[in-house]
Amino acid sequence: MGGYGAVVTIAGERMCDGDCAHAAGELTIGDARATLTAFADTSLQMVVPDVLPPGEASIVLTVNDTASNALSFVVLVP
Repeated sequence: MGGYGAVVTIAGERMCDGDCAHAAGELTIGDARATLTAFADTSLQMVVPDVLPPGEASIVLTVNDTASNALSFVVLVP
């Protein structure tokens, strides 16, 4: 969870299949694209976009045209 403009770290495994320097990654929260500030095989950092309504949204990481499972993310009220 995070509020508008917050930098949030998401941990996981094989986020870029070990080749983060060449992987093309995109993170979406609901219908908005989040800016990635760091991207590694076991974690990423993103900035919560300010165009989302407060509340629960799905978050999906797409790397090289392969999408992750959707996870829940809560956008906090400013």
